[in-house]
Amino acid sequence: MNISASNRSVMTAMHRVLEQLCGGDWGAVRVACVPNGIEYRFLATVEDRRRPYVYAFLAEHTAMPIPADGGPLNLSQEQAVELGRFDPEKTVAAVPEVRGKRTAGRPREGEALTR
Repeated sequence: MNISASNRSVMTAMHRVLEQLCGGDWGAVRVACVPNGIEYRFLATVEDRRRPYVYAFLAEHTAMPIPADGGPLNLSQEQAVELGRFDPEKTVAAVPEVRGKRTAGRPREGEALTR
């Protein structure tokens, strides 16, 4: 299959965003571009242990269609381009509750440690 340079750049952008959501683990994400008639579909698979967080984050902060069965993301070219332009860093900075999981015994800034 011959994938155009523009499809490759869409795949790279998608991978970059999903990798960020997986804590920088590039191996946790696989992205593919497959022909579907006269158009291409962009599929992204996220490693099982990271998928719940990634899908929950995307469902809350984007209009991406999240598969109900937890399968791979199956996006049109327009949706894939939109995902590739999404910046999780800006979203996390804008929404303090999304900053990530707290570690035990480590209070948030301005919060007292209580036991």
